Amino acid sequence: MFSNSKSLEVIVIIVLAVIASMTGEFVTFIMLGLILLQLHNIQRTIKQSNEQNRPEESSGV
Repeated sequence: MFSNSKSLEVIVIIVLAVIASMTGEFVTFIMLGLILLQLHNIQRTIKQSNEQNRPEESSGV
């Protein structure tokens, strides 16, 4: 869904801030944005962990 670049995460935060300022829903958009970024970080960590464990699994076969 997202690339691994920090610049994309900054752009997402800026877009959420602009939308929040236009609608007045600061807390909702900011919290949803933080949740989205944390879920992306969790997904990236799991993907890196799976990539590190793959050679070990294939050598045991």
